[in-house]
Amino acid sequence: MIKKIILTVLGSTILGLVLLSFIDVYQEQDTKEVSAFTYALGNINNDLRDVTNLSMREKDIITATSKSLVSKNSDGKIENELSQEVKIKDDNIEYEFILKDDIKWSDGTQILPVQIIDFFKELLITEEEKNIEPILNIYGAREFRESNGNDNSKLALIEGDNSIIIRLNSKDKDFLEKLTNPVYKLRKNLDMWKDIKSYHDNIVYSGDYVIDTVSDEEIILKRVNYLNENIPQEINVIRNMSEEVSMAKFETGEVDVVVNPPSKQLNRLEAEGRLKTFNANKGKYIYLNSNDKGLDFESRKAVYKTLNNVIETYHKENEHYIEVAEYSYFLEDKKNLNSIQERKVQTAKINKELPKIVTLLALDTQENRSLCAYIGEWFKNNTKTSLRYTLVNEDEYKNIALRDRYDITLIDIDLSANNREKTFCDLEYWYNDNEKKLFDKENSKNNSEFRELENTLFSNYRILPLFFENKNVAISNKVKEINFDYYGNIQFTKLKNK
Repeated sequence: MIKKIILTVLGSTILGLVLLSFIDVYQEQDTKEVSAFTYALGNINNDLRDVTNLSMREKDIITATSKSLVSKNSDGKIENELSQEVKIKDDNIEYEFILKDDIKWSDGTQILPVQIIDFFKELLITEEEKNIEPILNIYGAREFRESNGNDNSKLALIEGDNSIIIRLNSKDKDFLEKLTNPVYKLRKNLDMWKDIKSYHDNIVYSGDYVIDTVSDEEIILKRVNYLNENIPQEINVIRNMSEEVSMAKFETGEVDVVVNPPSKQLNRLEAEGRLKTFNANKGKYIYLNSNDKGLDFESRKAVYKTLNNVIETYHKENEHYIEVAEYSYFLEDKKNLNSIQERKVQTAKINKELPKIVTLLALDTQENRSLCAYIGEWFKNNTKTSLRYTLVNEDEYKNIALRDRYDITLIDIDLSANNREKTFCDLEYWYNDNEKKLFDKENSKNNSEFRELENTLFSNYRILPLFFENKNVAISNKVKEINFDYYGNIQFTKLKNK
């Protein structure tokens, strides 16, 4: 009898140990899966309705909780998101988006073609015209907008068999690329996004995350329940945190991601393997004044050569922040060594000294303040020329009469590796009459790369590249990988644990 009791107790003990071992394994796996990433932002507006008015980091929340028909990765490649295939017909007039079979809202219901069409209709009625130019080119879109949505008879947004057909007024070879903009991320009940704190629980989301909690201190995003992907289950976004506090919390492990940490920390973070550097798709160009009161040709060449010397020195001290343009208007053009060498030789032939005084105009930003101060100090220490700079607000910056009183104007520009047309369109404001004619001529061609215009701008030393900007990200020891999309938004679905 005693032997049976002993055996029974022993068997129960062994069984208990076996069960406990299973529980421990399960808990360990569960802990790894329920990973939460924390990152800090400055102010986050409670109104997330109008995407174009949001900061880059506020748009992170939009891109985490919403998907679009097509998206663009960090390399500028267009990828399917809600769509699985796009058929383009009639020379870029008609686009048919075949939807994926498994796309769902956060409540588990299927995303239907008519719901995407309704979203586009809502944008057409409510969004500012300047923000939705691509979809205003849809046949019947302007009539629909002018009628406040009552005239639906001509609108060429057509529901197909698990597809959406869009027909344009005129061909647009870049229509797909334009649809990757975050403003076209699919969202229901747009008005609720005006007060995200009050209505986040009532919204259904098209993305991989939902807004679970909103307070004055943080916004918590949680992975959609039905997703079993190996992505973080929770994203904690800390609001209204200064750069200094963010870094302090980063060092103590309370924050996992800090975008653009202080420059004095970069070398240390890199040495520790906690720094990632990405191209930011932004650049700095200069406009050299060539009007009657501006610089003559040889002076413009001398100024540009000197500024390149400044930037080379600046790069050595700030290599994480910039990449020298090396006479290239686009980052990918730096691969063309022959062109770089030709322009370098061309610029080296200087027949005139710098003017005694050079004046510079720039938009008043913290970045420009630092850069202009650096350039001014470099001129003082390395040349006989005095550089005098002025920082102005946006209205003053756009004043042509003011601009024409300065020798140099700094130009901040968004660069598109796959869309040279957009860049040269953005520069149109700075063209003289001859350059404007050349732009119009090349712009009328299909697939124009604007090489003639670019070479004219460079050879006349009128509008020239200085450097390309980088984005730096401090990551905690538990983060293995972080990525950004083409527009600079964090791709939370690609965050990986170590």
